[in-house]
Amino acid sequence: MNSTTTVCKATVDGKADLPAELTVEQEIITVRSEHATRPDPTWKHTDDAGHFHAWSNGDALPTLEARTRQAPCDGACGGVCDGEGYSVTEHFCRICDQQIEPGRTPDHREKRINGRRSWSILIDSNQPLGQSGDRVSVVVSRDFLDYFGVAQIAGLDMVSDGNGVRFTTRLHGISPLGDLHPLAASAPIGGMSWV
Repeated sequence: MNSTTTVCKATVDGKADLPAELTVEQEIITVRSEHATRPDPTWKHTDDAGHFHAWSNGDALPTLEARTRQAPCDGACGGVCDGEGYSVTEHFCRICDQQIEPGRTPDHREKRINGRRSWSILIDSNQPLGQSGDRVSVVVSRDFLDYFGVAQIAGLDMVSDGNGVRFTTRLHGISPLGDLHPLAASAPIGGMSWV
């Protein structure tokens, strides 16, 4: 699990520029398949019309066109597809339309993929942002990047620091944490600008 905590400013239900700490946790899953394949970088082929084909760097097939067709269920899935069948991708020469099977090689390497992503925020304020269990709209600004989502108030601590009462609110994300497009970030939202 990768975890990143950063200092930022947060807006909660329209209450702007609150000091906050955003924590994002990203689960990393290691997977490996006995049936996985990858493009064979040594594969080269000349079709019946003399047209050359090969994998280019970046695993592209510039001389072939990929076409996907639906195949009927053949029972190999053990009934998982409920008779819907499956998709088959076939490749054809862009010039003569001859069907070509690009060379592939087994790929038993371990791969790391992103799993579950969660986020939470600690917000410091001079007033409570709600009650435990309340759902709130959150916009977080950090280093010219804006994120947004829906969170639930998970806890509220109150401390008297000699200058008055301060509240620390713990929010847990209950929606994905969206990245706000830079053009949207510079436009006013509800009369407020986030930049």
